[in-house]
Amino acid sequence: MDEFLTFGRSIADPWRRVGCLAEPVLLVVEFCQIQGPRPLYWFPDDGTVPMHLLEEIAVWLMSSENVHANLCCMFNQQLAVHLLVQYSTMLDITARAFQRPFAIAFLMPSQPTAKNVEAFQQAAAEFLMPIIACNKRYVHSILRQAMLMLSERDQQNVQSYYSTSGNAQQIVIVSNKLKSVVQKTNAWFERVSDQLCESDGSADECFCECAGPEEFRRFVVLLAQKHSSCALLNLMELAPCKGVKLKHSIQEAYLRLTDTEVAKGLLFCGQTAVVRSTFGANSELPRHENEELNRTEEEYIPIVVARESTLKTLSYRLLRCVYPLLTGERIVILASKQRVSTGVDLLNKLNSMRICRRPESVKWNFDSDIDTEANAMSDNNTHCQLFGISCEANATLQWINGEKCEHCTVVDLGNQKMRAHEYSGRLLAQLHGKRNFPSDSAVAAFVVSVVTDLNQLLVLARYVTPEAVFKHLSLSISDQLILLNCLAEFNVTKYSQMNKKKFDRQKCIPYKKMKF
Repeated sequence: MDEFLTFGRSIADPWRRVGCLAEPVLLVVEFCQIQGPRPLYWFPDDGTVPMHLLEEIAVWLMSSENVHANLCCMFNQQLAVHLLVQYSTMLDITARAFQRPFAIAFLMPSQPTAKNVEAFQQAAAEFLMPIIACNKRYVHSILRQAMLMLSERDQQNVQSYYSTSGNAQQIVIVSNKLKSVVQKTNAWFERVSDQLCESDGSADECFCECAGPEEFRRFVVLLAQKHSSCALLNLMELAPCKGVKLKHSIQEAYLRLTDTEVAKGLLFCGQTAVVRSTFGANSELPRHENEELNRTEEEYIPIVVARESTLKTLSYRLLRCVYPLLTGERIVILASKQRVSTGVDLLNKLNSMRICRRPESVKWNFDSDIDTEANAMSDNNTHCQLFGISCEANATLQWINGEKCEHCTVVDLGNQKMRAHEYSGRLLAQLHGKRNFPSDSAVAAFVVSVVTDLNQLLVLARYVTPEAVFKHLSLSISDQLILLNCLAEFNVTKYSQMNKKKFDRQKCIPYKKMKF
């Protein structure tokens, strides 16, 4: 689509121009003997790719002819998707033919280059070799325990152990199935034993003994089932030591394949480093982990929300939302219970545009009694800057008038009203007026570009004094509040005394009620 909008960049090809993917996707697919081909994991997992598309690709990949360890380059003409696929197989003594085929695929909207193929081949090898080695060692240990169980010296003890349940028929079923498994895998067992004794690189990466008696009992329960089409273990449970790291490995492989560098800096806005150090003191933006276990489940924000264009709706009043966000003022979003998904979507997107050194949690209150929440927001010591509250449209008047929370910005989604400070500075002048954006991501990128221009003033205020910068540049009170909040985010210990000055100056700016 970019080449349709930008003329002369390349030759137009209308038959392959519009596809189902806008960005590459890394996908892990399994051929399940019960459900058939299905997607296991994929990245990015933010909901940008429809689930039905991933399921269709999974069926298409696993229905074609494939061989273990085969690398293929494919093109799906119906979906206009290019794929780099690496097939592999996991061993499972409870599955048909003792095999669980799966594949890792890199979906691309454009044709892959030789560099992409080489990078994918290397990433797939680093991704699969530890998992396959762990799986071989794991299944080898399970078979070794099965042989010991069926040996003449241990068979009587095991049968007496299982006879305590009083189910003799189940013991016979398990014993017969174990005998069948051991007989069919006898030649394979010796071959794998020789491979594990060799000092190859794949085996050295997973020198573990992850199959104990408890793991063996899980297979005994599965073997006791009468039908072969019953539930199996999850695919990555067949490689316990390395399979647990699958999601993290997929994310690392995706960043390497797409040449995406993790942003490192001192302050971040929208996952972008807006302030960096020239002395190597940069760090990655850490992921937020909720440590408050005493919260109820209703207080947590759901991860998957409706992907709505909430920032585009506020484009005319975007400055009124960004300004309190940069000054550290509390923002309250009011929505009815029917529009909670819209409120949560706006809450998360505003939280991503905060200038911060580490992420901060957001909170949504689903209770009808909100007096306690209003008291918490009136307290300056509370750590959450962004709040969401479910209330009816007729109950928002007290918030808009400032009766519930005197010093906070209020966004009422039900009545499409807001109560915010007037901005009278120069630093955010580009956000004045009404602008048309194609998507919410474009709005966030535009805000980040405006915020990035503040880094020079922040560095100057660090090495001089904030008062000197205010005086020589004749900054308004609105711009002073932004700079003071950025300094406090950068170094809380050094600039924490300025919070009182910031609060006193913030009282001088009046609130205004308006529609959006």
